[in-house]
Amino acid sequence: LSANSSKTAVVYQKVFARETASSSGTTVTAPSILQSGSVYFIDDDRSPIMLGKTRLTGVHLALGNPGRISIGYPSGEALLYQLGLEQPYGTIDVPAGAYPLAIINADEPSSPLLARVGDQNFYANTLYTLITVPDLQIRTGDTAGRVGSVSSTPRLIVIQAPIEPPQENGLRLRVVHAAHSTAVLDVYLDGRLVAGRMNFGRATEYLGLESYSHT
Repeated sequence: LSANSSKTAVVYQKVFARETASSSGTTVTAPSILQSGSVYFIDDDRSPIMLGKTRLTGVHLALGNPGRISIGYPSGEALLYQLGLEQPYGTIDVPAGAYPLAIINADEPSSPLLARVGDQNFYANTLYTLITVPDLQIRTGDTAGRVGSVSSTPRLIVIQAPIEPPQENGLRLRVVHAAHSTAVLDVYLDGRLVAGRMNFGRATEYLGLESYSHT
């Protein structure tokens, strides 16, 4: 690990239970938890971006699913296009706001949906990392610490980190919605949306801003 860098370590499952059918019945081979894990490291791009933008990146760790997936809209249009299994992926900067997301099979020309995620609110000046993992069939009643079998439906985990402020005269600001009389807010800085559909009790990440007067 190098100094002043930002990384994310994702601990995820890589080996799953397998069922083998034979004339004598079905045999289940289930590795232990200690034999099934791996760690994937992501380099976080937290460099300054334009006010009102948010940064997205993705990582495909959903083993048992297609080798390439996209994260995009239920219509099949991709936002993060063709994420390769356990392969690094770059970032895109998009306007802050609410995005209806789905996980899409990028190996098929027709781009069928693998899972609907629903609306995700992305606040400005924030790095969001979208991690797809398999949805597991848990082994109930197993006291031996063995893992379950993988399903064909992926799940999405979304984590966030603040974007760094500009190098010279930068500051960090976060906004907390504590107005009891208003359930949902849209927050603008200098005429740019930085937090859309912000529910009561929620807060933005630290926004990296220039240190001058803001509206």
